[in-house]
Amino acid sequence: MRKQIKIVTYNIQHAMAAGEAKIAAVLRATGADVAGLQEVDYCNDRSGGRDQPALLSEMSGMPYYRFTRAVDFRGGGYGTLILSKYPILAYETTPLPSGRFEPRAAGHAVLDTDGERVDFFNAHLSFENGALRAEQFAALAALTKPCRRFILTGDFNVDDLGEFAPLGAPLAINRAGRVIGSFVENGAPIDNILFSAGFAEVAAGRVDETYSDHYAVFATVTMEP
Repeated sequence: MRKQIKIVTYNIQHAMAAGEAKIAAVLRATGADVAGLQEVDYCNDRSGGRDQPALLSEMSGMPYYRFTRAVDFRGGGYGTLILSKYPILAYETTPLPSGRFEPRAAGHAVLDTDGERVDFFNAHLSFENGALRAEQFAALAALTKPCRRFILTGDFNVDDLGEFAPLGAPLAINRAGRVIGSFVENGAPIDNILFSAGFAEVAAGRVDETYSDHYAVFATVTMEP
């Protein structure tokens, strides 16, 4: 039987509305094996100095994690987070082209999925304009191109799904002909999960809990030979 993996992407809005426990409850309810989170606080004053990455790892039951610091913020950090039930063999942070509002970065974790290597990327792209995002997508394409098998999660701030074209990923959860709205305010499909060759979709959807201004989006895939 081919291995199934469940992936989640979730912009948690630094858990401001619900707290870390409810965000973690959403992750547990999905049965996620790996999750990419955006807008995560790390030991800064806004979140009372709490170590959100460590708390979310413990509360979600995903013991392996890496925080990607994009911004030094109020005495701590702010950025994205990768959570995993699988061991993380290696990890790196890559700064992305950024506008004047907020620095952006991509996190890259190499996962050991029961003996199979998977390169897992997580990012939060800029909202300013498509030209800036085009630079960011080009940078992500350069990061993912050497990978035999990769997954990319993120809040991409994209209304036009054609912006994903530089990545060349044959499978995306939000794609032409199937849209899963993830931004609570207007249902825009700005969050996505993309897969390289080597994966096949089993199921996809979202969790309709409004603990953030985004819904959690999930996908279950099989790993192909």
